[in-house]
Amino acid sequence: MDGMEQGSRRRRLREEDAFTLVELLVAMVLALVLGAAIMSFLIVDIDQQNDVSSRAYSARQAESGLQALTRDLQNAMTSLTVNTTSTKSTLSFDLPTQGSDTTPTAVVWTCTNNGTCTRQAGSNAAVVEIEGVKSASFSPSSGTNPAYVGVSLLVEDLSQLDTTRTHAAAGTSCSNGSSSTSQCISLQTGVDLRNFS
Repeated sequence: MDGMEQGSRRRRLREEDAFTLVELLVAMVLALVLGAAIMSFLIVDIDQQNDVSSRAYSARQAESGLQALTRDLQNAMTSLTVNTTSTKSTLSFDLPTQGSDTTPTAVVWTCTNNGTCTRQAGSNAAVVEIEGVKSASFSPSSGTNPAYVGVSLLVEDLSQLDTTRTHAAAGTSCSNGSSSTSQCISLQTGVDLRNFS
């Protein structure tokens, strides 16, 4: 009877729907592999979204600074001076002072290569308008009383400052002084000087 009981117990265990330990281990390994694959796709997607967001930020702040420069140039009154060296470009001019018809405010835009573009009005401290400037140039139409100023900026995509990752972002490739290159945003505009005669 003891042997019959063991045989019937084995039969019942075989007939029950259950997983063996080997089947459970195989299912767990497959679930881990599938989970790892899904996570790698999510990580790549999040990384790309961060790059796009950072590139959009770089473009917005560069365009905002360029718009401020354009507004200043359109309102410039007199004394437009452009100085360019190998490390920076400076644009100086006078703007009308609010509340005064006779006393202009001196404004100086300074863009340093591999640095920033700053705006200084009068005796106020210089304010950073554009970050990540690789190069800048100002091109007036003539030396005295120009009617037009061309502005060209090459601004580094701030997402490219993280050198621990490799990127395949679209943009203008620019050298940062070392053997590596990064992606840059190129901005160009021309400004008619309305108040110059």
